[in-house]
Amino acid sequence: MRKVLTALAFMAAIVCHATEADYRVVPLPQSINSVKGEPFVLDETRQIVYQGDENMARNARFFADYIAEKTHLSLQVAAADKKNVKGNVLLGIDSKIQEAEGYRIEVSAKGVRVMGSTPAGVFYGIQTLRKSLPLQEAKAAVTLPAALITDAPRFGYRGMHLDCARHMFSVDFVKEYIDLLALHNMNRFHWHLTEDQGWRIEIKKYPRLAEVAAWRSGTTLSHNSDVDDGIRYGGYYTQAQIREIVKYAADRYVEIIPEIDMPGHMLAVLAAYPELGCTGGPYEVGHFWGVYRDILCAGNPKVYEFLKDVLDEVCDLFPSEYPHRWRRGTQDEMEGVPQVSGHDPETGHTGWRETEQGRPSAGLLLDGDAEVSGRQGPQDHRLGRAAGVQRGPDGRHHVLARCRPRCRGCRQRPRRGDES
Repeated sequence: MRKVLTALAFMAAIVCHATEADYRVVPLPQSINSVKGEPFVLDETRQIVYQGDENMARNARFFADYIAEKTHLSLQVAAADKKNVKGNVLLGIDSKIQEAEGYRIEVSAKGVRVMGSTPAGVFYGIQTLRKSLPLQEAKAAVTLPAALITDAPRFGYRGMHLDCARHMFSVDFVKEYIDLLALHNMNRFHWHLTEDQGWRIEIKKYPRLAEVAAWRSGTTLSHNSDVDDGIRYGGYYTQAQIREIVKYAADRYVEIIPEIDMPGHMLAVLAAYPELGCTGGPYEVGHFWGVYRDILCAGNPKVYEFLKDVLDEVCDLFPSEYPHRWRRGTQDEMEGVPQVSGHDPETGHTGWRETEQGRPSAGLLLDGDAEVSGRQGPQDHRLGRAAGVQRGPDGRHHVLARCRPRCRGCRQRPRRGDES
């Protein structure tokens, strides 16, 4: 009998603890200070009230949904006025908070105040409270201990990458991925949309990108084994779907950075438009992992027309300040092809050159293209901020990323007929 009572007491303690918020979340706020006073009791008599525009109203609706998801409590959302400010959860703007994405949370028995200098800061404060709430199986009030929480991100660029080029993911999955980014206070989504193994974005001026480049006739098994499953695989996102996803991310203060690789990583494009290649083919959307040697031909004026048309549509879909255009080629592929190195005064084109050690490429520069994204190898780990300064004398921000020379199981694929 004593053991039974002990077990029941232990379970009761767990249940009681589960109805109390815990501010020790990931990422951990910079400052969590307990203050004297009674806790705030969150139940369905409370409201979420907001000060500001539609962005703040959307934040309030998000918070109400998050609370319902975790606690089964349904809270009403309303614009703030003199009558409902006290005793509720207030979302507001405070110009005294200096950081653009910083926030302050004040919790007392009289109410909860989530303040930020911008709606984005308020949103990140909401995420902290969201994660602090217990996950309940049934509707129950939650107590929030009296506290003062202040936080601001250390880095302005906080993001994750998703490769939808080699492996196609559904629109619902991409949205779920964005939800996870928002949950962890990240503000950038690097969306990899083109590769040798598949092209995933609808370009209306070039319909064969969706009809041909988006599909491969099979996939190698394991790490580039000699076994191919022979199963047609692929897909692409329509422009309507992309606009939907961009809006979904923007509502959650996530900026999408599209990755459109060029002039390398373009075998799928060449399968659809072989006239853009250096050799004329034949080309096939890649089955193997790694990097293929087939690239766009820098000596072909049609290539520049193609790139401009594609980027015009991409930039119309993505309002991001930092589109990713990875300049990569292979020297042996370009040997013997005219106008592939240096500047050609007749066409105004500049040849491909790969970025090395964080220094800018002398590659294709379209109007307004002054952003350079370079990769650093292990030997260049000390470049870091210095490389960014070298490449950004005009004051523009640059994104540097360390990478290994080769990923496990990847190797550069030869052109067809070069296997020997």
